[in-house]
Amino acid sequence: MLRVWIATTCLFVIFAAKPQSAATPSWRQFVPGRTTKAEVEQTLGTSANGYSATYNLKEGNLFIGYSSGPCGKEKKGGWNVPKNTVVVITFTPQKKMSLSELRLNRKRLRKVVDKHAVGVTYYIDDRNNITYDVQKGKVDAITYEPPMKLYCGDSDLLRKSRY
Repeated sequence: MLRVWIATTCLFVIFAAKPQSAATPSWRQFVPGRTTKAEVEQTLGTSANGYSATYNLKEGNLFIGYSSGPCGKEKKGGWNVPKNTVVVITFTPQKKMSLSELRLNRKRLRKVVDKHAVGVTYYIDDRNNITYDVQKGKVDAITYEPPMKLYCGDSDLLRKSRY
């Protein structure tokens, strides 16, 4: 619940400058590891892709990835959640803001400088599985994932392989 509150608060700050109409569907209610593809499609519409969807919204672009099924003998790694459960949400805002404008507690964020992409830094909230991609001092994307306890495989290896 704390994770949902933090994610919702961060996103509220991002969009505070751009009010939405009451008719605009809210994707901010989606929780990786819990929300289903059916719930996403009910809110945002269907997608032709099987295990992912991209939505172009007024406030930015939204990518959602779904699970191909729970862990098992033939599936090593990935998220141990039912098929068609949200496992990643990446939001790329139209209006880029700095981390300080988002009012994030930087003491809770782990800073990782990308070794391959010049000028890209990741600020990672390991507690809530939120990653802020920062380029030129502005947040370029925010990625939400399920709790690491739902990952089947070596979660330390997963974290190291990404950054």
